[in-house]
Amino acid sequence: MPKTSRRARCEAVADALDFPRPFDLDVLCDRIAAESGRPLRLVALDGAPDGELPSGVWVATSTTDVIFYEPATSAVHRLQIILHELAHLLLGHGEPDAERPAYTTRLLGEAGSGALAEDDELDLDQLRDVFGVFGVFGRTSYRDDEERDAELLATILSDRALDRALSSHPIGAAWRGAQHWLYLRWLRPLWADLTTAVPAVVLHEELRRGEPRMRLHRRVVEIRDAILALQPYVCAERRVQAEAVGAGQRVVADACWVEAARRAKLAGCAPVDVVARRGGANSATQVADGGLEGLDAEVRWLRRLDAARRGEVVRRFVEGSRR
Repeated sequence: MPKTSRRARCEAVADALDFPRPFDLDVLCDRIAAESGRPLRLVALDGAPDGELPSGVWVATSTTDVIFYEPATSAVHRLQIILHELAHLLLGHGEPDAERPAYTTRLLGEAGSGALAEDDELDLDQLRDVFGVFGVFGRTSYRDDEERDAELLATILSDRALDRALSSHPIGAAWRGAQHWLYLRWLRPLWADLTTAVPAVVLHEELRRGEPRMRLHRRVVEIRDAILALQPYVCAERRVQAEAVGAGQRVVADACWVEAARRAKLAGCAPVDVVARRGGANSATQVADGGLEGLDAEVRWLRRLDAARRGEVVRRFVEGSRR
């Protein structure tokens, strides 16, 4: 399959980047900041997620670039969110006179409340531009060219980060490729169900057949995006009930609320609640470190989630939601 002009442009930007080997996000951010001559800060989002706030936002003031990101997700997904924002910066996106989204004030309030060093002053009047990421709550999409470019470049950079890990991995590339095709088949039912409910998370960019790792990475990212987008469709009380039904089995508890939220979204229900961000290993919102092992762990967890989602416990829980 020939490269699209979009793919060629994004690969040219990736090729020109001083990409750290082995990959290190902090080093990459330092190099980008040195090249731009502007400080670059990463700030984890705080408080409860809501329908106004994407999973990642780039705020450019007159002096500083600040990237806000969703912390309550897996390392692989978190990296994609941050790289998407860095991609906007690398691609030179932004209009100085663009209208500020409503969540700007909240973000700058968080940044000013201790998330940044004391000498970092983020004055709302200095704000030059803000970019929302992913359509995590179904409020943005990749129909916008700049968003598609940023997400594609982030995908290319994520794949190159994984490629650095693969070069020193004891398992051969051919065996890995076959494994990734198997993983893609495993995740297709879950991906299809979740992206039917949240279609805005799908990046409609054709990837070549010889890129199974990149295809797998996209599938994992889109599943994770959909899970974040579905969180407001289950109220806090039902989340507590899901915990009780799971009886200590995190995967069952998460499968309960994810499936209930998916069906609520498909039924046309409005978001019903805000929920606290959740951490902890082995949950639908956070698991594993980055790298190849992280991608493998993602697949294994999401496959378990899908199996639990189709089980009797989840079926009874969802039917209880309708009564």
